[in-house]
Amino acid sequence: MIVVANDLYNLRTKVASQDRTFELLPSLESLIKQGGLEERTASMKQQELPLDENYYERIVQIRLESLTLEQLVDLLQKLESSEVLVKVKSLHIKKNLTNANLLDSIIEISNLKPSQN
Repeated sequence: MIVVANDLYNLRTKVASQDRTFELLPSLESLIKQGGLEERTASMKQQELPLDENYYERIVQIRLESLTLEQLVDLLQKLESSEVLVKVKSLHIKKNLTNANLLDSIIEISNLKPSQN
């Protein structure tokens, strides 16, 4: 029980200390550009979900097509090593229909934000 309370405290501290001007979508657009994946990006959609009266979750869904495994892993590593509080919420990967050596992927990335009360 103490571990859970400590984890929750650490998460709340991280959310509270993150840059208030941080925006998930532009940050992800920058990562995609750095990785040279602009032409592989079929769509990017953002949504916000309230979690409770204190927090909401911003989720960006990125649909990538015809990319290599190395490109996908590189993007995921950049997300993981990012200094901002982001998490891969879901990851779906399948073989590209026209080239079995390439992949299509849908990645959902989330960021917690404090509500503006």
